[in-house]
Amino acid sequence: MAIPPPELPVTTGDLDADLLAVATAINHRLSNPPMSVLLPDLLAATERDPALVGLHDRLVRARRRPLLELVTAAVAEGRLPSLTDAELLVSLILGPLLYRWVVVQQAVPAGLVEQVVATALAAARAGLVPARTAPTAD
Repeated sequence: MAIPPPELPVTTGDLDADLLAVATAINHRLSNPPMSVLLPDLLAATERDPALVGLHDRLVRARRRPLLELVTAAVAEGRLPSLTDAELLVSLILGPLLYRWVVVQQAVPAGLVEQVVATALAAARAGLVPARTAPTAD
């Protein structure tokens, strides 16, 4: 049985508002059944059964894709610095929410999604979310 991706808001062209809307939709989806029940079980099962790694990977990539597309487009259009690591920025947005939900096992409090998105975007705009570079030999 396939788990459909969340219904996402229509983008407006306002990066801050669009990222907030998509992150809020993802948070809502993860905080309510069936995902609130399935994802913790899938995480635990993936540790025990490597055959489930592919399912987990597809599920995670599908949930990250809308944010990644928004960030990638914003970098390409010059709305974020050209060296912004889109994957890292998406992780900075979703990481605190997932940590709160999966590890702490508490609901994401009102306002946290907005605070996390605003903080991550401020860091990116300040050049603090640079693309990874290959390590240099000393």
